[in-house]
Amino acid sequence: RNHQCDILLDQTFGRKKEDYSAYIPKDCELLLGSPYALLRPEFAKWRAYSLKRRNKQEFKQLFISMGGIDIDNITGQILDELKICNLPEDLNIVVIMGRNAPHLESIKSKVTELPYQIAVKIDVGNMAEIMANSDIAIGATGSTTWERCCLGLPTIHIIVAENQNIIAKSLVQINAIKILQDRKELSSIIDDATVWMKALSDITRQISDGLGLMRVMNTIVDKKL
Repeated sequence: RNHQCDILLDQTFGRKKEDYSAYIPKDCELLLGSPYALLRPEFAKWRAYSLKRRNKQEFKQLFISMGGIDIDNITGQILDELKICNLPEDLNIVVIMGRNAPHLESIKSKVTELPYQIAVKIDVGNMAEIMANSDIAIGATGSTTWERCCLGLPTIHIIVAENQNIIAKSLVQINAIKILQDRKELSSIIDDATVWMKALSDITRQISDGLGLMRVMNTIVDKKL
């Protein structure tokens, strides 16, 4: 649609100037793509540490986050599938949820059924630190995608909303993510984790460096708006 603005920000991965050229004033400055992803400063802070530890290519910690609410209880479905996966015996699993998630108590009960060290964390304030210390993630293809990319965290993606399809399609095209279209595919994907995790990390770390907020702020200051 038409826009009347001095600066237009669209942090969708793969966006091009041609997508907006017919809908903006000719002097409008376009800030497009994941280099302009608005991440909290903590992700840039943990980036170097996170990327360095991925050289070891170990699978010691699994990170699961399907959003704060997870109305469809996808987290619970994932935990059920993990029961039949060939996972390291000493694996740590970190599940992130919001305090208002309707299935929170069910998840707390379900984790006791798995033979792993599992922590269910609520409304965490150190998300970047937890991600940086995780080796593989299972998560929704939402805004946290760019956070995981910044930290080079190889991720098995699950599309939970229609508007996430365009992001997923673009990332699949460059082999940046694994897509879980059927929950029953999780076992085969995660069993081969050590085969693909390093390659995904090398690609995703190039998508976002965590400095998008600074780039946007500098552009606004330069415009003297």
